[in-house]
This record gives sequence, structure tokens and C-alpha cells, in this order.
Amino acid sequence: MKTCSFLPALFALALGALGCGEGTSPCPPPPGIIGAYSVFVKDGDVYVAGVTDTDRSYHNCYATLWKNGAVHFQAKPQHYPSTCAPESAAFSVFVSGADVYLAGMQARVGQNRRNDGTLWINGSTRRLDDTLEVNEVCAGYVSVTPKGDVYVLGTARSTYLDDKEPTTIIWKNGEPQYFPHGINNVVVGSLFVSGEDVYALGSKQNLDGTRTAMLCVNGTWQEINLGFSCVSSLFVSGKDVYIAGLDGDDREGLVALWVNNEKQVLGTERCFSWVQPSVFVSGGDVYVLGAEGSKRGYWKNGKWHIMADSSNIRLSSIFVSDGNVYVAGKFDGRPMLWKNGKMQTLPAE
Repeated sequence: MKTCSFLPALFALALGALGCGEGTSPCPPPPGIIGAYSVFVKDGDVYVAGVTDTDRSYHNCYATLWKNGAVHFQAKPQHYPSTCAPESAAFSVFVSGADVYLAGMQARVGQNRRNDGTLWINGSTRRLDDTLEVNEVCAGYVSVTPKGDVYVLGTARSTYLDDKEPTTIIWKNGEPQYFPHGINNVVVGSLFVSGEDVYALGSKQNLDGTRTAMLCVNGTWQEINLGFSCVSSLFVSGKDVYIAGLDGDDREGLVALWVNNEKQVLGTERCFSWVQPSVFVSGGDVYVLGAEGSKRGYWKNGKWHIMADSSNIRLSSIFVSDGNVYVAGKFDGRPMLWKNGKMQTLPAE
């Protein structure tokens, strides 16, 4: 199967920099990029961010926002005079008031090819990298505080300078913040806003090739001792910090949940490290999205709920609203949304 043709160098970065396994972070974007990556529910409306190809050729791939199962917005950049058409991708959606925010990236073709970190607000495009001397930027997550401050978590690097280690960046209202100097090759994992407090999750590569989990709280990055783990999702409820990931080696592990750094292993069957456990807390109930071998589903308060048994399903995000469980992902390379275990295909146009 062909994949979307962002830039060859970007896919080399995606394969080389993840460390925790192919596809554990949207920044850099994973190969086989078509899929649904994020789901958000507000006032009964269901929003999904992802990537789809409008002609099913696996070439013309665009950032897409679905609302209640229908395409609501697609980012189709202007075609530059080149044989390679620019494309886009959306990895995160957040709704605040009447505003809908999408975070992702957009390829640009000109004298020099590059990827722009991009934030879409109600369909309006805002580049995040105008002040950065880099040519590959990816915005992986977006969240908004109650006061209206917009935070985006992503990565940046320059292929012109042969900079193989991406820098992790948090943008606040479009301005880059919190550069973790001395922290190399941080893979971004998640972003969460609790009140006016801003949390970011990631992992850094150590000299011996292992990875250490990193947590950023209001601009300060610190190591958190979770053993060897691939962290992928963060949720804050009150004073409790929930982190979901895999407990294992760099190829496979068991789905696990850390609450205030205390580990609870949920999985009993090891799964490959491209699995992206996601955590959500609703009304005191804790949901963790993940896999048991080839089975896909979620744990609710430690009890396993099977959604499907197929190695062709990849799940990315979970959201709970009014007792309904929504999951974004892909099946056979196509974007999907599950509601209470029932799968719905998300259209290309």
C-alpha cells in the first residue's frame, strides 16, 4: 500500500526518531498517515481530526475535520508550480466555545520544500513556524485554557543544517515557548490543560538508547521515573496526573497506567510498540484505550472491554461524554470512529 507523499526526509525522520516504536507520536508523523487521530465531543457534537485521501489513491491526502460523521473542513493547500502536490495532516482537535482548533502540518512547495507546523481555527490557517529558522515543523496537539490562551505542542528541526534531533516546542498564542535546552530528541506524547495549568508529556532518548519519560508543567521539563516505558497520553483530574503508555522494551510491551507515577499494568498480552494507549477520566471513571494482542478495546476502571479482534485496527484517541465512549482510529488504512463499540467509516469528502 502506498502512503501519502509528504517529504521523503520527513518519513526518514519518522522512522528514525521515534525510539518507542513506529507511530507512537504524530510528531514526526507516522508512515501510513491516513487515519483518524483525535476525537472531541462538545454539546453533543462529535469532532474528529485526521487525514484522508480524496481520491482513494493514497496520494492526495489532506487534513480533515469531521463533525457528526460528515466532512466539515479540509485543508487543501494551493498547488505550487511543481510535480509534487502539497498536502496536509491534522492530528489534534479541541473545541472552546464556538471555536474549533486543529493542529497539524502542511507541506509547502517552492524554491525549497518544507513542512509548516499549522494551526487551523475555524478553517483559517495559521502557520506556527514563521519565526523559526527550520524547514520541518509538526504541530501534534492543541488545547485551550478557560481564559482563551491557545497552546500547541510539537517539534521542529532543520534538514538544511542536518539537524537530526528535533526540538520540542510549546507555542502559546502562536509564540514558541519552553525550549528544553539540553534535552535531545524528545518525542512528544500529549498536551493537557487543567484550569490555567499546562501539562506536556514526552520522552527523551538517553545515550545508551533507552528512553526516559518527561513531564512539562507550566514550562518546566522534568524527568519522571516510570522505568522503561513508551508514554503516549496524559490526563489531569484535580491533583491527579494520569499517564498511559506501554511498559516493556522498545519493540513491545503491556498497556499500563501511571497515576501520580504509581504504575498499574492493565494488559496481560504484549502488543507492538506502535500501539498508542490513550487515557480519559470522566466522572471518576478512568478509561484507557489500548490492545491485548490482536484485540482492540479499552479498560474502564481496570476492566477490559473488547471492541474488535483485528490486527488491521489501530486506535488513537478516546473521549467519553454523557456515558458514551468515542474512539478515533483506522481500519484497513481508512479513518474510523467508534461509538460504544460500533464502527463508523468516516468519508473522504
